[in-house]
Amino acid sequence: MTSEEEKFVREVLQFFYPDHPGPQMISSDLANLATQMMKEALEGSKAMDYVPRPPGSKPGPLWLLNQAVQIFWRATGKQKIYEIIRKTVALKHRSEYEMALLGV
Repeated sequence: MTSEEEKFVREVLQFFYPDHPGPQMISSDLANLATQMMKEALEGSKAMDYVPRPPGSKPGPLWLLNQAVQIFWRATGKQKIYEIIRKTVALKHRSEYEMALLGV
């Protein structure tokens, strides 16, 4: 693994665990975990793009049309990772991350 690849893995892991000190050495287990976590976060965020947002008042036909337009723009726009998805993925893989840090 090149130093640039190791840097990318560190950045991904730091993104998911910002309050945790980053790993000193990057193992293949950590690299695989970072890849898996990023994939899950992107897939989850893509799915969240299709979830209508709650209405401010009683929903009607105009709200439905507005949500359809917003879903279209979110789905075709720039990909981002929602905070709730980031936290869920981080929580789901916390034990694996800790084990990989220990080298187990």
